[in-house]
Parts: sequence; structure tokens; C-alpha cells
Amino acid sequence: METLAFEGVSFKYPDSDRYALENIDLRVNSGELVLLCGRSGSGKSTLLRLIKRELSPFGELSGSITVFGKSREQLSVRESVSKIGFVMQSCENQIVTESVWRELAFGLESLGLQSGEIRRKTAETAMSFGIDKLYRRKTATLSGGEKQLLNLACATVCEPSLLLLDEPTSQLDPISAREFLSHVLDLNRELGLTVIISEHRTDGIFPYADRVVELDGGRISVNAAPRDAAVSNELFFGALPSAAKVYRMLGEKRSQPPLTVTECRRFIANNYMVKAAVSQETAPPRSTAPAIRLKGVRFRYENGKDILNDLDLDVGENEILAVLGGNGAGKSTLLKVIAGVEKPLYGKVEVLGRNTVKRKNEARSLVSMLPQDPRMLFLSSSVRGDIMQSADTADKENAEKELMRVCSKLGIEHLLDRHPYDLSGGEQQKAALAKLLVRKPRILLLDEPTKGMDYDAKLSTIALVKELRGEGLTMILVTHDAECAALCADRCALLFDGSIVSNDTPERFFSSLSHYTTAAAHISRGFFENTVTARQLVSRLESSEKREVNTDKT
Repeated sequence: METLAFEGVSFKYPDSDRYALENIDLRVNSGELVLLCGRSGSGKSTLLRLIKRELSPFGELSGSITVFGKSREQLSVRESVSKIGFVMQSCENQIVTESVWRELAFGLESLGLQSGEIRRKTAETAMSFGIDKLYRRKTATLSGGEKQLLNLACATVCEPSLLLLDEPTSQLDPISAREFLSHVLDLNRELGLTVIISEHRTDGIFPYADRVVELDGGRISVNAAPRDAAVSNELFFGALPSAAKVYRMLGEKRSQPPLTVTECRRFIANNYMVKAAVSQETAPPRSTAPAIRLKGVRFRYENGKDILNDLDLDVGENEILAVLGGNGAGKSTLLKVIAGVEKPLYGKVEVLGRNTVKRKNEARSLVSMLPQDPRMLFLSSSVRGDIMQSADTADKENAEKELMRVCSKLGIEHLLDRHPYDLSGGEQQKAALAKLLVRKPRILLLDEPTKGMDYDAKLSTIALVKELRGEGLTMILVTHDAECAALCADRCALLFDGSIVSNDTPERFFSSLSHYTTAAAHISRGFFENTVTARQLVSRLESSEKREVNTDKT
């Protein structure tokens, strides 16, 4: 039975000279799990929002969209609300009430259900998602992972037939993301719910999808089963799970591509002579004079518990430090304390030798911070106007040259006349970063800088971060993206219970962890030590002896 059909659908935003979606033909059957992938700005969010009329963007639409056998326009508001669930990328944007139980009841109350039925449905949903202990909590007190799990529960409490998810794990730590996707898979496999999910981090969902659909420039370029999609030359390399990336990078064509960690480990064991863990030496952390020093820092929000507790941290000049940790661990708060946005209760914060606790303006003149939501920096109706607000406009000619230099470095010259709110998540990150870079800071703090970015855009951002270090900047990245940290950081630190509990080079840091680590580290464990990226693993396999007899099993 068919749940959804796009026939010849094209869509163009107002004042745009190109189509966001062009001639889309797509059919989704009942009970299918469809992974929607593609580069940032390829039209994934637009496609998902067009399915649910209440969230549909304004613009020029042609073609037909059929949902549950009816034209989208023929669906009543009640049918659309109750039968189509939607989970957004930002866990904050979807919450509308002050408490968990009210949030769960909100949709049911809107449908006019009786109080007894509402209580039964909210209780069952809370228990099934493991959030029953949060039932009486204020939504403002929840961590990011808890908020997104609540959003998923709210999207399903009305018992929809179709669930749409727009990059729902982009703001979650690896453990929270794994838990979230586990619930999504249960909804699909156990309850038969039709699911369409857009994701850039595909390791946890790609192998379990019924189909992979890729959008490229607003058109469907791939529509195939996961293993067929993995060997398609049309599929964007960044959409592959780490196991398939390793397979493709090795140039293998002798067997079906592995899609999971277990399959990739089996593929290595069957095809390469690696019997015991091979030691790989790594250089010790770089030692430089501290550009940032925190000693005994304690911070708490009003009437709350300590977020930072007796925290010590040194960041060397011209160093890239990646700070990882669970949702709600205090990573963003740490950046705010360094930037002088928040003042600690106790402790010392020094930036380039200056005590910024006593002289807050010192920090603001030396440090620029990219917040987790880049829209907080946008004040103008165009990207150009926003960036120029941060430039030194005393010399307009040089200010314009600096603007173009920075935008060229970030590859966003073509976005200068666009409204910042009309950009994709990855494009907004770059536009906000450009606004900071024209200030020429000495220290740059980046809160989730690759959030919402596709693989190529992420690699481009990593290359930019390294280039900025070459220009003399000291940087701290807060990230949930273990792969990003492994690729670009000089050192990685784990923040837990208000303090730093682990601090080392990426190779030793991720090799020492079992859960909060990269997929490549999971794959290489027992084969190679201190191997935490797909590129490192491929390099070491290429140096290993191949088995003459290929068992051709994954």
C-alpha cells in the first residue's frame, strides 16, 4: 500500500532564480524506512516540509503530492496533525510548553481527546520512550538528548502513520544519537510506522534503511537499496557509513560492501593478514605556552547545580582543542566563560595572560565565539549587511576587500545577497563564521561548527580551521562529531561532571574510549592500535598483506 507519492514535483522559493526541487518522482510504500541524503542545500528539508502542509514553505509549487491516497490539499487539518509526525533538526524549536507532561498532551488536546484518554496515551508513550521519570520535569531543564527524545515521543503520541525526521541527531552526542535512532528503528520495525529520515551522520541508519534516496541539486540522483546505493558511482561519498567508506577507499570490488562495523571487521579478517593488534606510534601533544588557562573554575546558573566544578584546562597558543561530552555536560557554558559572556563563581580565567574574570572586556576584544545556533548573530536582512556590521567600516574600501577575502575563503560569495534565515543550516554556519572572522580575533571558539553540514562541507570546514591555525589563531571546538575532532584537533578533551576527565591526542583519546569514539576506531580495534579515522585505517590496510584466498563474505 502506498503512503506517499511525488509526481513531477518542482518547487522554487520566492525571488530565487533556481528550483530547490525539480521534477521529483518518488513513491514510498507503507512500512518503509527511507533514508534521505545529499549535500547541504540539496533540497532535503524542503521535500520533507512539503509533505506536511502546515510546515510547507512559501513559494512556487507544481506537480502533485499524494499522501494516504489523497492530494495533500484534500487532507483535513485533523488528518495532517494526527497522521503525519514531524521531528525538526533543532530540539529547541519544537518545544512549546513548560513541562514534559504538557508537551506530550499538547497534540492530543488539540485533537479534542478526553482527559482520560490523554492521560492513558501520554503515560504509555512516556514509558515506551523511557522518559517516564522526566514526566513532571520542566522542559527547560532537559538536556539536548532528552529534548529530542521528547520531540520524538510528541510526534508519535497521536499514533501517526507517517513519521518525518529532518536531521534529528545533528545536535546529539553519539550515545544520545544511538538511543534516538534505536527508538526510530523500533517504531518502524515493531509498529510498522512509515519513516522518512534525512541524515548526514548515516552510520546508525544507513544499514537498516529499506531504501536510500539521494537529492543532488534538487533532483533525485539515487533511489536504491542500501547495498546497491553503496556501490553506485552516483551516490555522494559522504552519505556512506564509515564501513562502506573504508571499502570504497580501498578500491575493493570483490564482495558486497560492508555497511556495519561488524561487517567491516569481518571483511578485514577475511581479506587481510592482520592477526594481532599492530602498534602505531603517535606523537605526544604539542607543547606551547598557554593562550587560555582555566584554574579551579566553578560555575552554576541561578538556583542550579554546578555546571563546571573545579575545572582546570590549558590551551596552547596556535593549538586546536576539541572538547567533547554528553548533551548538558557544560561544553557551551565552558566557551561562554572563556569568552567572558558568563562569569564564574570561583577560579581564574586567563586569555593571552590577561585575567578576564576581572576585566571582561579584555576577553571580548580578543575572543570571538560562534554559538551553537548561528542565527543568534544575524541582525541584517542580507548576509552582506550582517558581515559588514562586524567589519571596520572606517575604511569602506578595505572593509569590502576583507569581506570578499573572508567570503571567498568560506566559499559563500554567492550567498551575500540572500537573507541569512533563507540559508541551509550549513550555509548559516559559514555566514556566521564570516561575520566573526572579519573582526580578526586572536582566539576563536566554535560551538558545533559542523552541525548541519554534509561530508564535503565538513571537510572544507576542517581544512579552514587548520588554515586559520596556520594564520596564528588558537581555537577551541565544542563538538558531538567524533570524526571531525579526530580529523582536525591537536588535542581532544572529555568534559564530564563539570571537569575534564580525559585529555590527549586524537589517536590516544579515541582509542581509549569504548562508546564515545569514532566508527573507524571500533572497526580497527584488535587490528591496529591508535587508528581512529577511515583514512588511517585504509592506509594501514594498504600496507598489510592481502590473503590469497578471498572468502568473499561480509
